[in-house]
Amino acid sequence: MENLNCNLLDPCVNKSLAGLFKLLGDPTRLSIVNILLKNELSVGEISRKVGMSESAVSHQLRVLNLSNVVKHRRD
Repeated sequence: MENLNCNLLDPCVNKSLAGLFKLLGDPTRLSIVNILLKNELSVGEISRKVGMSESAVSHQLRVLNLSNVVKHRRD
């Protein structure tokens, strides 16, 4: 029974992964990440692809940025 613990992740890693899964558990954020994996797009382009307002997409991107899932840049 002692060998069961050797395959467990560090509690800190568990917490980080759980946070990431929670973040990506939102369908909108998951769609945005999936879109951005293929191409770097503007907020306007993303909003057209997901069928949401630019304001709503911008909010979701801010959440993803604060969690270090995406990076932003201004042109």
